[in-house]
Amino acid sequence: MVRRYHAGLEREIRGLTPPRHRDVEIDRQQRQLEENLIGTEEAARLLNWSTRKVQRHKHDLGVRLIGDRLIFERSAVLEHARREQNA
Repeated sequence: MVRRYHAGLEREIRGLTPPRHRDVEIDRQQRQLEENLIGTEEAARLLNWSTRKVQRHKHDLGVRLIGDRLIFERSAVLEHARREQNA
């Protein structure tokens, strides 16, 4: 988000008009990706687990390590919750 904001400011300062279609498509894809990524606490809330249990089962949930944070795809966590509920 910050990069997108910075890029917009830079375009304004330089007086450049961004190419429309490509930027719109990239922004849409970036927003969808960002909306689908959640942290440990949100994953724990969705699964009704403790954060420690999420950390222990991180590989079952499709974890990504970004910096020192565990990041999960919301859709993968919800799918795991559905599978557990049906088991």
